[in-house]
Amino acid sequence: MNTLQKITGSAFALALVLGISIPSADAANVVDVAVDNDLTTLVDFVVAADLAPTVAGLSDATVFAPTNKAFDKLPNVLLRAIENDPEILQSILLYHVVTTDELKAEDVVELRKISPAYPGQDIRVRSGGSNVFLDASRVIATDVEADNNVTVHVIDRVMVPWRGIIRDVISALRH
Repeated sequence: MNTLQKITGSAFALALVLGISIPSADAANVVDVAVDNDLTTLVDFVVAADLAPTVAGLSDATVFAPTNKAFDKLPNVLLRAIENDPEILQSILLYHVVTTDELKAEDVVELRKISPAYPGQDIRVRSGGSNVFLDASRVIATDVEADNNVTVHVIDRVMVPWRGIIRDVISALRH
């Protein structure tokens, strides 16, 4: 069993033990939107990082949601570090959330950088042809609406704030 399977399996088990359930289809918070759009690995990681209540309660925010395949591309070294230090996972996930604004696709393309909930490192925005990139991640779906003025944009790679977490990753790998 690889590290990603262990983490997601553990998150699912934790959700069952804690009694966390996915709300009904008529409630469309950002967690519901992720489940409805087959972003289940993201949901598993959010639960594992103990961020589900925070993410479900977002308002006036933007979430850049990596696909399940995006999580499969994470380097094994990073997955091992996350296993040893769950705060690294929390940092990575917070790097995908903008809590100060609901940014629609038309807003994102007008920006050069975005300040995420993870402090200290901005997300770089660039365009190439008809594609929009956030750091090295390509936006593949835009303006998925959730309750409370939350917009979800789906991306093809997990964004990692390397400058902010590299010391933590090295430390976690030493233990």
